[in-house]
Amino acid sequence: MGDDVVVTYRFQDSSMPPQYHRSEELTIDRMTTRLVIDSYGDVLADESRPTPPEVWRELVADLESIASLPVEASQEGCVGGTSTSVRATTAGQITFELMADECAGANAPATEAIAAWIDPVRRLFPATEALTPTG
Repeated sequence: MGDDVVVTYRFQDSSMPPQYHRSEELTIDRMTTRLVIDSYGDVLADESRPTPPEVWRELVADLESIASLPVEASQEGCVGGTSTSVRATTAGQITFELMADECAGANAPATEAIAAWIDPVRRLFPATEALTPTG
């Protein structure tokens, strides 16, 4: 993949009171990684870090396996579920997009694989609890 690839990862938390609700978006390119944490649209943290070359190489190398993960259609009426999405763009054009709703165990293997894949990027930042304490 070229230097103009941008990967966006989003985790949408389940419905809970605003002081506990935390959704995250990571936007990663070859040079910079940005983390935005929000609670129902209110930005609680917005930080950027340089993207280490080894983290970028690993992320891009495994992107194809993430794109091919099997995902079940979303369940209507599921309460308390979360969602995870991954999008890759090249020169501003979407090259792939994957969305997995996890509820009652549906899509757990896909969301676990995505979480493991994005973990080296997420570890560039402090834990969510440190960036956005409750209360």
